[in-house]
Amino acid sequence: MNEKEKKIAKGLVIAIVVSLVLNIFCYVTSNRKEKMEISSNVNIEKNVESKSTQNAVVEKNSSQKSDIDKNKFLVDAQNVTDYSKALSPEDFETVKDDKFSFVYPKNFFVSGKKNGNTYTFEGSDQITKYEIFSKDSENDDPKKEVNNLKSNYVGQYDYLYFEHPKKELKIDSSGMARRILCGYTDSSKMEQLYVILASDGKTDIVLTFSYPTQDTENVKNPKGTSEYLADCIYRGASFGGGTYKIRTYQQFKNEDMGEKK
Repeated sequence: MNEKEKKIAKGLVIAIVVSLVLNIFCYVTSNRKEKMEISSNVNIEKNVESKSTQNAVVEKNSSQKSDIDKNKFLVDAQNVTDYSKALSPEDFETVKDDKFSFVYPKNFFVSGKKNGNTYTFEGSDQITKYEIFSKDSENDDPKKEVNNLKSNYVGQYDYLYFEHPKKELKIDSSGMARRILCGYTDSSKMEQLYVILASDGKTDIVLTFSYPTQDTENVKNPKGTSEYLADCIYRGASFGGGTYKIRTYQQFKNEDMGEKK
């Protein structure tokens, strides 16, 4: 082989080597790019799944919050009606309706619901029941309305020991007349009914609270915790006519009127 043929052979070898190197490089580069695309797609899918999971959690939490919001009253089916749980103003919650407001003891009732213009709470003892409702007046005369309302409740008493006012009704500065009743609904004097009847001639509001007697030794002026709760209900009702804030049970027992509104 002469010198010229050697140069040609050498050039062919170099060309073949270069071609092999380029092919290997292209192959490696192509695989690396493909792996990167696969990895990128996997990460994207993971991120999508992660976001979907996060969204699902947010939706679940939002749903749970919505369910919690629907339970407007601090009641629990597992509660045991224990009057010793409500002994101070901090133990009461205020509900504001469009036309009035009222209070109820927190974590005391087993159920609480609103149906139209009626609020109803029930205890676990089959006696305790608390209800507030409003309706349109039938007359423009507040006094006549209250007297008509009284006729619906006075027959429920076996012994009515409290009525205010006993005689002529008065109309206050807000244009409202009211009457408060309290007494025993059974001959054994173990169950009581407290009623507030109020009207401004446009809207009638009725509050009833049934509860067990606890101070059986002083039936004419009982001072048990259930009677204290009735006192708090009266003071916390915007239509009750009370001029004092809710007081503590100790103040109630000591006949301390407490603080003015």
